[in-house]
Amino acid sequence: MNIFFSEPGYLTAKIRTVLILCALLCYVVILSISVFCASREIKGNLSDVMISAARISRAIINDDIHRYRNIEEMLAGIPWEDGEEIRGYLQGKISFLEPGDCAYILNARGIVVSATREYEDMIGLDFSRLEYVQAGVQVSGVHQSLINNNPVVTLQYVMPGGRRLMMEKDLTAIPEKLEQLSVAGLIGKAFLFILAGDGTVIFHPEKELVASRYNLGLNIHAVSQPDRKGIFIFECNGRKFLGYRETLNLPFNWTFYAALPYSAYQDYVIRKLSLQSVLLAVVLLVMLGFIQFLLERRFSRPINRLANSLSRLEPDETRELSLPDPDRNTVELLQITDAVNRLLENVRIANVRMIEKEHELKSILDHSPAMIHLKDSEGRYRLTNRRYRDFFGLNNVDIAGKTPQDIFPEEVAQQQCANDRKVIEKKTPVQYDEDVSNEDGLHVFLSVKFPLFDSAGNAVGVCGISTDISDRKRMEDMLQKSEKRYRNIFNMVPASIWEEDVSEVLSDIDELKSQGVEDIGAYLDEHPEFVQDAVRKVRILDVNRETLRMYGAKTKDELLGSFEKIFAPESLEVFKKIIVAMSQGDAEFCSEAVNQTLQQEKIDIFLSIALSAEEIAERKILLTIMDITKRKQAEQALLREKELLSVTLQSIGDGVITTDIDGRIVIMSRMAQEITGWSEEDARGRPLTDVYHKIDSLSRNRRDVPIDKILETGQIGDLSRNSILVARNGAEKIVIDSGAPIRDVDGEVVGLVLVFRDVTNQVKLEEEAWKVEKLESLGVLAGGIAHDFNNLLTAIQGNISLAKMFSGSDSRALVRLKAAEKAAQRARDLTQQLMTFARGGAPVTETVSLVDIIRDSVDFVLRGSKTKCEVDIPEDLWPVEVDPGQMNQVFNNLLINADQSMPEGGVVRVVGTNVRVEPDDDLPLDPGKYVKISIEDQGIGISKKYLHKIFDPYFTTKQKGSGLGLASCHSIIKRHNGFLTLESQVSKGTIFYIYLPASVRKTAGANDSGAELIKGQGRVLVMDDEDMVRELAGETLQLLGYEPGFARDGKEAVDLYRESMEVDKKFSAVIMDLTIPGGMGGYEAVGEILKVDPDARVIVSSGYAQAPIMSDYRKYGFMGVLAKPYRAEKMARVLAEVCSD
Repeated sequence: MNIFFSEPGYLTAKIRTVLILCALLCYVVILSISVFCASREIKGNLSDVMISAARISRAIINDDIHRYRNIEEMLAGIPWEDGEEIRGYLQGKISFLEPGDCAYILNARGIVVSATREYEDMIGLDFSRLEYVQAGVQVSGVHQSLINNNPVVTLQYVMPGGRRLMMEKDLTAIPEKLEQLSVAGLIGKAFLFILAGDGTVIFHPEKELVASRYNLGLNIHAVSQPDRKGIFIFECNGRKFLGYRETLNLPFNWTFYAALPYSAYQDYVIRKLSLQSVLLAVVLLVMLGFIQFLLERRFSRPINRLANSLSRLEPDETRELSLPDPDRNTVELLQITDAVNRLLENVRIANVRMIEKEHELKSILDHSPAMIHLKDSEGRYRLTNRRYRDFFGLNNVDIAGKTPQDIFPEEVAQQQCANDRKVIEKKTPVQYDEDVSNEDGLHVFLSVKFPLFDSAGNAVGVCGISTDISDRKRMEDMLQKSEKRYRNIFNMVPASIWEEDVSEVLSDIDELKSQGVEDIGAYLDEHPEFVQDAVRKVRILDVNRETLRMYGAKTKDELLGSFEKIFAPESLEVFKKIIVAMSQGDAEFCSEAVNQTLQQEKIDIFLSIALSAEEIAERKILLTIMDITKRKQAEQALLREKELLSVTLQSIGDGVITTDIDGRIVIMSRMAQEITGWSEEDARGRPLTDVYHKIDSLSRNRRDVPIDKILETGQIGDLSRNSILVARNGAEKIVIDSGAPIRDVDGEVVGLVLVFRDVTNQVKLEEEAWKVEKLESLGVLAGGIAHDFNNLLTAIQGNISLAKMFSGSDSRALVRLKAAEKAAQRARDLTQQLMTFARGGAPVTETVSLVDIIRDSVDFVLRGSKTKCEVDIPEDLWPVEVDPGQMNQVFNNLLINADQSMPEGGVVRVVGTNVRVEPDDDLPLDPGKYVKISIEDQGIGISKKYLHKIFDPYFTTKQKGSGLGLASCHSIIKRHNGFLTLESQVSKGTIFYIYLPASVRKTAGANDSGAELIKGQGRVLVMDDEDMVRELAGETLQLLGYEPGFARDGKEAVDLYRESMEVDKKFSAVIMDLTIPGGMGGYEAVGEILKVDPDARVIVSSGYAQAPIMSDYRKYGFMGVLAKPYRAEKMARVLAEVCSD
């Protein structure tokens, strides 16, 4: 304010200086922009001129060289046979040649045969070795003329007979045409020049450079990158140039340069910008003068007048400031005047308010209960409030300007003056208690004195505030007496009492709540480090005498301070609960915990914490702790005994239930819970009859445990008689049980113990053993039936095969015979299924396609059923090596299950695919090719809890099922090195997946009835105990072209084979029945025959299709297998395979 009002021209000078600097800055910026724009414009114009000149020059040169391109049109009609006429015609037709140009003709060998006058002396010379002749291009590179050594370009044209017309173009005339372009086209000192590929000057304004063939390319250096128009900067012979260049297509590797000296470019730019800079300076000077005039007239003068008016304004004057000629002043100055007037009005209002505040302060001081006084640095009273004056019985007149010596006794005055000096010297407040007497007696005051400072920081007085604390002193005396009594009680209590400071912990809790954490417990679970940190922040403030004893401390100081010294890590969870309780505002907290003494011994404690609002407000808590170590030890001992009893009960393999005298359950062992399905928690307190529910296995009537009888007699009783226990889930289990009373130490009956055992599996095993015995008997019976039945079927099936051969292909009898043959085959399969079911056995495999087996099973199982079957099997399904009978059994069982799962009908879908199993596939199979068959139904499905047991023997979910169907299917597939699995969803259906290894052998066909008979020759020995089998085999062999021989048992067969060897009429093959009642069978006979002839070809044939020899016949010396019954086609194929081996 002083600067503007005392020196009004200062602001104007500052503004003027700023304007000048801004004008200079604008001048520099605008001039720089102008230079940049002008330079860019000039360079752009220059580049356009140079580019145009370069392109025009290139066009001139190319047109000049190519003017002879159309010479071929002139060559028509030349008499190529007459050399003289060619020469004359050549000289006449090519009269348009420019000076220095010439033409000549080369024959096929490169010899000049005709030429214009310039080359007449060259006729007859051999040009074939010249480089441009050998190149054979239409336009050659630049070379030296053989006539005048000028640089030339030769154009070649091929003519009839291998001739070539050679046109030499003299290049020395080209620069003369470019001189006119150089003078007319470029600005200022710009010029053109042309360099050859090696840098030699072709054209240049300085003629001596051209004449001397100067290599100017060596002098061009420091070439910059071209801009977007191709202009670049380079140095040559110490001078700097702006340049543009283009490579000319012809002559080869010439470069055109357009150049302008950089100094000429700079001079041109400076000349163009000189006038602009002068005009810009004049404009800026005129603007500065005009702005100075406006500042002086509209700003400086009014400011000076306003400053003069303010300087003449008196402090109490109420008039407003005004400017002369307001119409000529700016709006801003008028606004400043209004602002100053408002400021003056505010000052006046502030003065009035200050007076009012002074009265308010005086009123506050007078009504304050404390005594307040102000003294100057010499100890004179400057101000006292009413309380001070009334206490001492004084008024303002009596006390104003006086010292303590004038008012109080000497001793009191000296003490006050000493305190005042102490405050002024140290410049710090002083607080003390003082006793003061008046008419009411002795009073105790809490006095505070502090220094008063001026603006320079010097102490200029003292302010004293004295508060009457007489009543408080009396209360403190009473409190001290109460504290003493509390301390005595505190130390005499037999429990440990602590006082802890938890202020830091509560502050951390408040911080969490301010951060939006609502669930403190959940936060502590995620951040256990918070609890550990809180333990370190708790401080022990006080403990009683019992605490010292409990924690092994001699003095309090050993325990006071950090809480960590007695905290045990086992109590972290309890401490976390304490924090949660404090955060929730709980009134108290009780819990068991573990602490440690100063000697690091663990003690069990029970703590109780008072968490009242008053305690939390003071950030302290009071704890009461009881040592329960001995009680915990007793509990541990009791718990160990109880655990020992529990472990004993849980380890017993039988179920154990104990009840009280009323028959209500008290304890259940683990096995009892498993058998009954009741957990101990659910069963405890319930009547025994609710949990242990028994029925009679025969009558199905309820049979409860006779609790009253056992408790009354006190005797152990065996309760089992055809009893079935019904579990909680309804399952029925066969049990044996016994009950006995429980007696106390006095021998009184206090309860009942029931011991029982689940013998369901034992009973089932006994039943299964009986079933196995029956199955073994059935197996023996089935084996005998199968053998005899297969012999009969062999005769039936063999005769049917022969009858088919003798029937015509269109005979109605043939159709019936095929049906009969198929029925016989089904009978054979049934015998094989009976054998597999009764005894099992390894499969007798052959290479077949599963298509016919699946279709036969579908027709057999689903005929007459409500179920529809969809079969989707590709024609290229890989063959497999399986036992057709066993595989038919698998499909029959799976299709029967599917049909039975849809009692109302539905669709069964059978899909076959070829798959490859890879090592990383989640299948228990070796990698390789497999045939996958899926059988999907829409039935009721299978619950997940049964899926893992679905292939167990005798497991079934059906009311009347045997539980053997899927077990046998799983066993058969496994024996075929395959895999059977399933997927099922309740109410949606089941899918069974079968994986079988694919065979590399061609299929022999599941049914050979339609195959062509394979005939052979040689002698075949048939050994069988059945006459009709031998008769049928002999007739079949004769039909196939073989000579049959017959034997009834193995001994006869061995003798016949030995005789055939002796007479050199060896049997080509031997077909042996495996079992001969009362005689040597095939197993013994094959060994004897191999002794006679190790190369003997023996085929095993038996009605016992499941015998191990049939599935692994080569192991026993046989080379083929022919299971009964068999057809003629099957016999023919097996004999062909064995004999070919």
